[in-house]
Amino acid sequence: MTSQARSTLSLQVLLHDQLVGSLTHRGTPGGKASAKGSPLAAPSQGWLQFSYAPEWLERADAVPLSWHLPLQDKPFDHWASHAFFAGLLPAGALRQALSTELQIAQDDDLALLEALGADCLGAVSLRKLQSGRKRYAMDLVSSLLPAASPAAPQLPLFDDSQTRDGQGDAAGQALLHACGELILGRPAEARSSWPASVAVVPIWQEDENGNAQDPNSSHVLWMAPGGQDAALLQRAFTMQLLQKMGVPVQAAQLMQSESITTLLQLRPDRRLEEDGSVTRIQTETLGQALGLAPGAATSRQASGWAASFALLREHAQPSVLPVLQLLDLVVGFVLVGDALASPHRLLLQRNEAGHWQLAPLWDVCSTLVSPMPHLAEPARMALAIGRHRSTGAPADAAWDEFAQQCGLSPNQVRKRVRTLAQAMRTALPTVLEDEDHAPAWQHPSVSQLALHLRARADQMARSAG
Repeated sequence: MTSQARSTLSLQVLLHDQLVGSLTHRGTPGGKASAKGSPLAAPSQGWLQFSYAPEWLERADAVPLSWHLPLQDKPFDHWASHAFFAGLLPAGALRQALSTELQIAQDDDLALLEALGADCLGAVSLRKLQSGRKRYAMDLVSSLLPAASPAAPQLPLFDDSQTRDGQGDAAGQALLHACGELILGRPAEARSSWPASVAVVPIWQEDENGNAQDPNSSHVLWMAPGGQDAALLQRAFTMQLLQKMGVPVQAAQLMQSESITTLLQLRPDRRLEEDGSVTRIQTETLGQALGLAPGAATSRQASGWAASFALLREHAQPSVLPVLQLLDLVVGFVLVGDALASPHRLLLQRNEAGHWQLAPLWDVCSTLVSPMPHLAEPARMALAIGRHRSTGAPADAAWDEFAQQCGLSPNQVRKRVRTLAQAMRTALPTVLEDEDHAPAWQHPSVSQLALHLRARADQMARSAG
């Protein structure tokens, strides 16, 4: 895209298909611009600027897009705008693959949002009237992966057990179109063109003609080639363990064949209705609500868990339950040893009563055991517990300091750590003995992870006693 086209590009921002404002490249850096010429001080795509539409501000039922973007007449500068809208885009290898396919610079948020903004996180969508750029959804993601072999076996998406486990009757009856049959097995020589060893793709509901019956995707599918699925199996095991411990986790279905391993989840920001239609739920990450740009959780920009607790106390109604839920999620992250845990991994949702609440965990995985021999385990956590930053189990002093920083009772925190650690000790043998997943849990990386988690649970139950 030329600099002239970039300077005039403007996107309409919609919430539940209602126009709420516009996003442009006409913004200013605001007060956080660096005088030292850092890359963030002069983004190649230009300064973003979001403004609420006057007609939206005049509505009695108007709500803000984000806690960090309150209703106001004045436009928001680049840093406030970037923190929210950049968080709507995919990250990592998938973002790189999409950027290459679209021939858009990876840091050109506005151009990527123009192409991909129809199916964003939560209930937000973006569009440009009379845009000359093709809008992409499942067809684009499908094109990133090679076509399946016609003889490849198709995996069942749901069976009776999944319906009983709460995947829902509608989901159990629906025919899911997995982005051009992405769940089909693939020949080994074709796997090199996957975006990553573990890829995440959206799934749309399919009508009787084989077309997407709703423009909004309903599920996500985590995928890994057979023989390279250790990380995905560890993720599935971690999620099932936390769920058995009583920590809210988004339900997922693990499926395996010789060629591919998949983990299917209903999107946490979607509700699948009985008629097969998809309802979008207003959702943002806790990082977006705090105004943290993607990646800030692993830098000096992050203000730690304390800011997350403070935000819930100030904005959530009632605040007690979300604060206790956040404590359980943080302790859960630490117990399973997820070194990448941060506010960007947690979702806030506006419920039907208009109140904000924490969504179940959907992106969590232990990093205690490397899924590949040549990869080292992370040595430090993205966010510290007190001053404890190593991935080892925090001691009492670290939890006490964490409690003080977050405005919590040290006794309350220790009690919750001890309770969840004991719950993990109880849940581990139950999960490992689950007949439906026994073959998957026999993978060496999962067996090794289970041993680490048992020792970690014992240590944390004793230290918090």
